[in-house]
Amino acid sequence: MAIAPSPSPTYLPISALLPPSREPHSAPHRPLPSPSAAILGPLPPTTPLSLALNWLALSDLPEYESTVRLDNDAGPSRHQAGPVGVAATEGGKSERRKRRPERVLIVTGRKDEFYQVLQDDDEDWMRDHGSDYTVLDRLKRVDIRYCPSPAHLTLLLSLLTPRDHTSAAPAPAESTFMLESPPGLVVFWDLAGLLMEWEGMDENALPDDGMDGLFGGMQAMEPKLRFKKSVKLSDYLDLISASRATVDHISSSDPSRPPTQLIVLEPNLDAHSSLPVLLPSSTATGVNESAMSSQVRQKRIKILDGLRWILGEEAIGVVSPFDTIAEDIHAPQFQLDFAADPETTCYIKQRRCGRGEWARPALREGDTDGDRGGWRWEWA
Repeated sequence: MAIAPSPSPTYLPISALLPPSREPHSAPHRPLPSPSAAILGPLPPTTPLSLALNWLALSDLPEYESTVRLDNDAGPSRHQAGPVGVAATEGGKSERRKRRPERVLIVTGRKDEFYQVLQDDDEDWMRDHGSDYTVLDRLKRVDIRYCPSPAHLTLLLSLLTPRDHTSAAPAPAESTFMLESPPGLVVFWDLAGLLMEWEGMDENALPDDGMDGLFGGMQAMEPKLRFKKSVKLSDYLDLISASRATVDHISSSDPSRPPTQLIVLEPNLDAHSSLPVLLPSSTATGVNESAMSSQVRQKRIKILDGLRWILGEEAIGVVSPFDTIAEDIHAPQFQLDFAADPETTCYIKQRRCGRGEWARPALREGDTDGDRGGWRWEWA
């Protein structure tokens, strides 16, 4: 008896991280790492939605057409078992007709905070095309779960399960933990933010000498998002491990489907972000000790190393600032590097864009510039 080959996932190009580019030739068409990927660094808050829309668009294509599309984009074929032709895809097409429409799951932090960053960024493509019929139709197939705290996330990951449509038992009532069908893509957005808090200025911090020190001191006075002092490395890595275990559980619920893909996006982390292995003794015992002695005993490990251990070396990508001249607004501001392809770098531009066609004029009072519109993220 012949054993049917396991289905391959729908490969997403790197360009799916950003909205459609006005210059398609500049968008990178190489695939994202699969079945797991983690990207650290600044990205637009619409990135989870962009990934979902692109993945659903590819999964909706007929088998042969999706393969040709990816081949033309210099990416891998959707099914790497050999050439795909009409005869080879007949079974795939009929099987696709029997299956329910593909869905995507996005897991993030507090609902109000996610909405706020979407409004503040006001990304122009989503603003202009978010009401298009095809976009709205695909957004209806995107499930979003909001977790106000790490405890809520742990509970969600423990109970999350797809609905069993083959069972004769009556369907359970709708709940946060029940999914309509196994999602083909799961995106975790800003899990590190669940362990962070806004930290005010440090009145005791002294700026360095010179103008650089002056500007550095002014930046130090601005509130920043930092890990809470009670957070250690295992607190974050436990969330990542539980997330991967949940995705593996979802994949195993239906072996006839392609494996569920996992993408972790951490906009508030970078390649140098680190956490202590153990908390300082003063925090653990409540004994008042000098800050200097606590820092000496505190061993820290980069979060990047922990992600490599859990997801694999080739699954990691980092978005970092790109050195450029301040006056050159057309130059890229960020660069994206993947460990799987160290010789290739993708460049990203972020710049202001005009307000919507039907938006009200921005109010200008005094010396303030008012609302200058949203942001445009594009490949350079």
